[in-house]
Amino acid sequence: MVKKNGQVVIVSLGWEEIPLKTVDWVGREIQMKASYGSNSKDWSTALKLMQRGLIKTEDMLSKKSFVGFESLQESMTRLMNPRDDVQVVLVP
Repeated sequence: MVKKNGQVVIVSLGWEEIPLKTVDWVGREIQMKASYGSNSKDWSTALKLMQRGLIKTEDMLSKKSFVGFESLQESMTRLMNPRDDVQVVLVP
């Protein structure tokens, strides 16, 4: 639930349609923003947090998350309808 005059930021890419009633948003003057991408400072901060053990990667990555070029297409297709995988790491 978002409070009146609140803000929702979408930071992921969804492939499924979602029902959205604008009347629920307009009447409460809620802002919706989207963000795509990041900058180098974001990556630096995330890596430092992981290094300090403040972000647990075990739930985000598994052995099959690390793929080579030969498996890239299959991995991207798998991410189109994610079940267990939410991201892949390309290993050259």
